[in-house]
Amino acid sequence: MNIKEAHGKHVLVIENPDLVKSYMRVPLEQMGFDSVSFANNTSEAEIALTKRDFDLILCSYSLKTRLDGYYFYIDLKTKNRLPPHTPFMFMGAEASADIIQSIVDFPADGFIVKPFTIQGLQTNIQKCLKRNIAFFKATEYFRSNKYDDALSEISNIIKFPKAKDHVSSALKMRGDVMLTQKNYLEASRYFKEMAEKYKFSWAIKGHMRSELALGNIEYAEKQLIELAGNPQTKITAYELLTELHVKQACFEEALESAQIAAELSPNNLQRQEVVRLIAILAKDYKVEEKVARRILRNVLDTVAEVPQHFFNVISASINVSITQETAEASEAISIARRNLSELNRRFPNLDLRQEINILEARLQCVQNNDERAYEILKNNIESAEFLGTQAKVEKAKMLHELGIHRESMTLFSQIETELAEQMTRLDDTLSPLRLLMKTVEVEHKTRATVLKTPRELNKQALFAYDEGNFDKAFELFRQAQLMVPKSASIALNVMQVLVKLQISKWMVDFSTIIYHCIDIIEQQRITDAQALKYSKLKQALVV
Repeated sequence: MNIKEAHGKHVLVIENPDLVKSYMRVPLEQMGFDSVSFANNTSEAEIALTKRDFDLILCSYSLKTRLDGYYFYIDLKTKNRLPPHTPFMFMGAEASADIIQSIVDFPADGFIVKPFTIQGLQTNIQKCLKRNIAFFKATEYFRSNKYDDALSEISNIIKFPKAKDHVSSALKMRGDVMLTQKNYLEASRYFKEMAEKYKFSWAIKGHMRSELALGNIEYAEKQLIELAGNPQTKITAYELLTELHVKQACFEEALESAQIAAELSPNNLQRQEVVRLIAILAKDYKVEEKVARRILRNVLDTVAEVPQHFFNVISASINVSITQETAEASEAISIARRNLSELNRRFPNLDLRQEINILEARLQCVQNNDERAYEILKNNIESAEFLGTQAKVEKAKMLHELGIHRESMTLFSQIETELAEQMTRLDDTLSPLRLLMKTVEVEHKTRATVLKTPRELNKQALFAYDEGNFDKAFELFRQAQLMVPKSASIALNVMQVLVKLQISKWMVDFSTIIYHCIDIIEQQRITDAQALKYSKLKQALVV
């Protein structure tokens, strides 16, 4: 089969077995491709892409290491390293539910199921190339912000389609342009019509997103709860419920919705990252650590493995160590140290000394070795100018924990400014960049209000309690709770001081605080001694 769409074009095939390569070369050359290049793995593919542009990429979904082909595609897309007019097609031995969901999440230009015939291979490629040519102008206009021209070209595709599937793609693209233009009223009507007429999942999602943007929260939430009961729209519904709760600053509800969406698409690293960042906003550091470790396991030995994933695990483990009791805190610190060593081992050629010193200094801080942490800061940590965002955040936290508040606040402000400059119109509420920005803002605000570490506050509060200064003790315990709201020990201390305050100031209604503490304690694993104390406090508070 010789097709004109392939003439003069260059194709890259990323596949491992040599037998498959020899089987594919001839039919691709017969189609008219000017050259056929092969890469055994994603590392070779990276090199090939630096040497020339390709007009088509065919990639095995799973190479030697799990989902390496899939993560390679995501890496190209998220870093804008894949030219917009270069089709990317997967090849795989099966199209399981997980794989199908992965392709839905990050749509490629096709999936060729193995074993395939020569005719099947050529037909799939021809279909892909024809679609690419048909949408070339519309895509270019859209990327160049020429929305009227894009809509005009989309209308032409719908009126004179080159293939049946071009119509549905063009209809979706029309809605995407409306959303990008922030023409939410017209977009809502359009998506609703498409959803009712064709039952497109993208139309349902577009309609709900438009309604949320218009401020029709009650209507949208009711519709989303209904959609959550439908297996075909469940992920979309929970993703949008997550977005709604984040906008409302209801971070615990957002975390619950985000976790459900992530469980339904386990290969989607971006959804896992959303859960991790929302867990930070909800100050649920055990969930943050669990998800950070899961992401790291998934990307090990793939193209997606980068130092950032190790940083995230170490940071999460440090957060856990601050909030948990002695045994769990020690385990969290051990996890952080193991990953610090692994970071050094896996990336020997990268200069990560500054980042590693910052993480080491934070570990010293949480272990109450402030002098050692300050020594590391003074002798081994230079300007934050060339640090990555995560390292800067960790340094700002460390400065705060060492009592160097002015520098800490200045660095937090600098990070916020830098993130704001990176933001674009395409970064919606759940984009990792925007969520990262929100975590920095919340951390900055909290640490600007509370100048001491949770351990210092707890220690001072216990001293005030022993001195009979219950008002002061209550104030200090509540400040500690702002920093680590999931700490069972601090919640118990708050309840203990409330027993005294209830006696001396019986007219004050503490019920909201009491029940909040109860929720925290009953969600945590506590010791026998804490359980006994908890039982007695509940009796004393008559709850």
